[in-house]
Amino acid sequence: MRFEILPVEASSTVSSVEATAEEARGRTGGVTAAATTLAQDLANSSVVVEAVQGLEAEVLQPTGSGAVAQTEAATGGTSTALGHYSSGDDQMAATARKSAGDVHRPDMPGTG
Repeated sequence: MRFEILPVEASSTVSSVEATAEEARGRTGGVTAAATTLAQDLANSSVVVEAVQGLEAEVLQPTGSGAVAQTEAATGGTSTALGHYSSGDDQMAATARKSAGDVHRPDMPGTG
């Protein structure tokens, strides 16, 4: 099995995912703020407040903020890896160009 890393395309994908995660962070923050406001507005009903707090802790946090945080961690790690890959690729190419002139070509019988 062969894998080929295409840094430009991969970086574009990472940027797209980062933009989507940022948008999701804003939406998640809005939903969490609405849940908090709802709990404050209905503070006289402890049952409703507990239900809203449970919704926030058991649903909104893991599926919203938690997912965004995991996505951001993944894209950050991927960006770092792509940077190292590109640096290594550039260094390897520079080393190959530098040492290309140092190649000893043996005299072959029958050549000239």
